[in-house]
Amino acid sequence: MGRFVLIGDSLLRGIVWDDVRRRYALARTRVANALARKGHEVVADLAFMGATARDGLERLREFALRSPERLRGSWVLVHFGGNDCDFDWDAVAASPDSEHLPRRRLDAFTGDLGEIAGLARAYRAEPIFLVPPPLVAERYFAWISRGSPERADAILRWLGTVTRIHWWQERYAAAVAWVAERLEIPRVLLRGAFLLGREDFRTYVGADGIHLTESGYRLFSETVLASCAEVRGGVK
Repeated sequence: MGRFVLIGDSLLRGIVWDDVRRRYALARTRVANALARKGHEVVADLAFMGATARDGLERLREFALRSPERLRGSWVLVHFGGNDCDFDWDAVAASPDSEHLPRRRLDAFTGDLGEIAGLARAYRAEPIFLVPPPLVAERYFAWISRGSPERADAILRWLGTVTRIHWWQERYAAAVAWVAERLEIPRVLLRGAFLLGREDFRTYVGADGIHLTESGYRLFSETVLASCAEVRGGVK
């Protein structure tokens, strides 16, 4: 059995949109629970909603200083990109003709991932990078527009096209795979699993276009477990 530390954003945490209660909640099926059910030890779940890779690096650093013996020898599951590539949509809507930068520029994002891997390995822990699944651009655009035609028009004026949301996020997913390959880090190809797992991957994605449905988290967790079982023959 393996020992795992989870470091990531709301998808690794298992955040789902609850249509009935109209708020975010924890999914019934999420990676931490799935690992535990298979008999693995979840040493720490450091994933949280809104986290960027820089946030994750700081949390992992704090955990390493506080509990080095718990980190040592663990597999560190790393999932970032969705928040790193996101923009301040209030600022975009207020000033669509201005320049706006993502929360983490792509070069900074790849640097953060490299530091996370280096920190994990310094404690003889092995990082495993999760390549983020796709989002549904049209749903996310509607979500950030908040039902306001004026706000939607302003955001679209800056975007140029709604599909830009999709390919912009895809760049960050590709960056995760690139860093993993460059640093010889095992990868979990979530993006491929979602795009190939069903004819229309959108059935796995919730109303906001980003967070997954319960079935989406089931696929997410199953893919992580299956991939980890193959990593260098190390996690059975």
